[in-house]
Amino acid sequence: MNERDLRRMTLWQLVQESDRICRELLEHYRRDYLPRLAELQRTVQPRNEPDFDVADTVVVNAIRRVCASEQYAVERLQQLEMLLKEIVRRSGARR
Repeated sequence: MNERDLRRMTLWQLVQESDRICRELLEHYRRDYLPRLAELQRTVQPRNEPDFDVADTVVVNAIRRVCASEQYAVERLQQLEMLLKEIVRRSGARR
């Protein structure tokens, strides 16, 4: 979504799109990001079992999944920020 697309949208469309992204982010955090963080925590958590060893690749893969999930969230948050700034810009101009 670029600035030109934002300017073509009505104020109502901007609000609707912002709402949609907020709901999408909430769902993403609940179903994807937090479970991946919990998986990483379980993977690296020390255990009292002497023969238990976690391979480096398992830890690296868990970190990669968390990073990919976080990157997706960051991109969506940036889109939301653009939408909200446009909403503020338009609503501020009408005062």
